Amino acid sequence: MISFILFVILMLYLYNQLQHQENLNQSRDQIRASLSHSVIWVVFLLMFANWATEALKWKVLLAPVQSVSFFRAMMSVFAGCSVAMIIPNRTGEIFGKLIFVKKENRIKSISVNALCGLSQLLITIVIGTLGLSYLKMGGLLNSNIHQKYLFGVNLFFFVCIISSLLLLLIYFKSGNIVSFITKIPFLKRMSHQTLFLNEYNVKVLLRVLFFSFFRYCIFILQYVLIFFVFNIKIEISILCALITVFYLL
Repeated sequence: MISFILFVILMLYLYNQLQHQENLNQSRDQIRASLSHSVIWVVFLLMFANWATEALKWKVLLAPVQSVSFFRAMMSVFAGCSVAMIIPNRTGEIFGKLIFVKKENRIKSISVNALCGLSQLLITIVIGTLGLSYLKMGGLLNSNIHQKYLFGVNLFFFVCIISSLLLLLIYFKSGNIVSFITKIPFLKRMSHQTLFLNEYNVKVLLRVLFFSFFRYCIFILQYVLIFFVFNIKIEISILCALITVFYLL
């Protein structure tokens, strides 16, 4: 019943968004024209590779809490994507995923989803920082940004490096950090919902991180292919670096 209600809400939301789009007819014609380009279909198929990778992450991380099949993990990801479109800042993703988790495991699955998102955030920041570094070393930023903004760019670069190191620590020591936090008196009652995080060893966390990296590569490839379809010619290394910085921002 909940799934049906969410489906109706999503359809109404999409219909409302389409009705308020400017130049809708022109956009529809452009989309139809692009469908004749075979590369667009590759981009489309890569969406399923993207979701399948996210489903593998969810399946691996959820294992200590609840064993799920790949199909059920995939359905959880689809539900999460759907609800995330309606609720701002993607906070709806976890609510969508909860539909496919047993009632008694839903509180624990929130921690699982947080770790899942953290792995993707970590990859985004680390690779984005590398992309920003590449643009800085290549002189592209220095030659295209006014001098008064360079200090801000350098400060942002420094913050990204510190953030990468902190997130690495939090990601690989999440169990220890949560164990320490739950020693605080008013948080002790939540300890039984988070202690399972200690079950994730380095091997599992690295595996999930690899899935996040692979998913990130799919994002980059999709953008590169779309640039190709629209005949936007930029040196491939610079294009990839710019895309990583775009995701970083």
